[in-house]
Amino acid sequence: MIITRIQLNYDTRERQMKMWSDLILAYSKSKGLYSISLGELYNSPITQNSEINRRLSMDSILQVSEWMTKNKFADFASASKEKIFVYWRSVQEVAEAIFKWADKNAKIGSVETLVDICEDGESKGEIFHRMPIEIVLKACQALQEVGKAEVKIQESLIVNIGVLFRGNRRYGSQVLSSLKIRMQRLKCSTSINFVVQVQ
Repeated sequence: MIITRIQLNYDTRERQMKMWSDLILAYSKSKGLYSISLGELYNSPITQNSEINRRLSMDSILQVSEWMTKNKFADFASASKEKIFVYWRSVQEVAEAIFKWADKNAKIGSVETLVDICEDGESKGEIFHRMPIEIVLKACQALQEVGKAEVKIQESLIVNIGVLFRGNRRYGSQVLSSLKIRMQRLKCSTSINFVVQVQ
């Protein structure tokens, strides 16, 4: 049974908030949603108890949303608090997927816009493809914190923000084989491992 009233006792309230958070994340995941308005939540079946003809109030939905943002399960899309970005995929998971894609597609050392990352054909099939650009930015900022990217904010428009990916780029196997043959001809050791640090 869905409890439609926020409890006053702190411990009970925390358990209730976690329950609501899990419910919203599961609902968003089932619908493939990365953002949802508080109005949509109000009208969704998860905030209603048809058995007693009651539903969670808008004020209670706001309280749950604030709890989710405080505990990093969501972020408000704007200061108006009318919509939240929901993290049923963690920011860290998205960040790791973006860096893996950048490495796989030889993007290390190059600057890509946020639009390039989440809307380009090369990212089709990736978990971040067509994801809200604000979540992609947050993931890239997480990469910046561990030295794997540099977010270049030069303009106020979020679509123009660039991301420089940092890391090690390795030569392909064919290039390595060619280099080893040349080294053999120079009577050098073949037990080499070429790595180029890209800034």
